[in-house]
Amino acid sequence: MLYPNARILALVPIPVRVPAWVFLGLWFVYQFISGGAGLFSEHSSASGTAFFAHVGGFVFGVIAARVLVSRGQRQDRPQQWATQASPI
Repeated sequence: MLYPNARILALVPIPVRVPAWVFLGLWFVYQFISGGAGLFSEHSSASGTAFFAHVGGFVFGVIAARVLVSRGQRQDRPQQWATQASPI
């Protein structure tokens, strides 16, 4: 969520590089639909709980990332950590 324009490698059936926001959006929709299908299917042994747990975790992560960035508690430059001396 912090780097939506980053390109990731998706294996669908061939390797394809897609923007992170596209991959995460499709994943979110898949989890939501699968959770709903589990709730309304009479032949399914799953209740959809695990899929909705993923949806809830995703939503919480989006909110937490936005709050931390807005408060300045999350830096958008991970390279700064690599330049610090190791305490060992």
